[in-house]
Amino acid sequence: MEYTANASSQFQLLAILCQQSQQTIDDALQILFQTKLVSSQVIFSQSFQIQVNLFFETWKLTTINTFLMTIQLIRANNQGNQLISYMNSHIDLYSIPTNFKIKASCHSPMGIYDYNMNSSTSIRIYTIPNFFVGCFQLESLLLSTLECSYHISCMLKIYSYHITTLQPFNF
Repeated sequence: MEYTANASSQFQLLAILCQQSQQTIDDALQILFQTKLVSSQVIFSQSFQIQVNLFFETWKLTTINTFLMTIQLIRANNQGNQLISYMNSHIDLYSIPTNFKIKASCHSPMGIYDYNMNSSTSIRIYTIPNFFVGCFQLESLLLSTLECSYHISCMLKIYSYHITTLQPFNF
């Protein structure tokens, strides 16, 4: 799939996931700050430290699991309802047998293509390393490493192919 047509939606989804993770952390911190340790007896320092450490470990795991449950809910909803990404709207849904189930592993590498108007064909001229697009946008994003974003040579390569369509990078 073409980078310029699909990367934006992947990064928008990533931004949404980042916002959701921040909200999950903020909610968990709110609960943490309202928590009190009350005891009818004096607690020895060592016992107190053990209880506090156990509480924080439980709090961290609960916070992580809360976010992961959100991700699992989105995945189950997309896959259960067969919500195909708009990026694959070229699929002729009427040609798919009714008992066909789209697999979560339906993905391919994102790349840059050269489109030949005369023959109506596209030729991949560059593959973005470990950046995927597929039937389920979330699954593709979770498979992606976004490693190209951390290598200036990769970013400059993308930029060089799309100098007329991309805004200048701000490094």
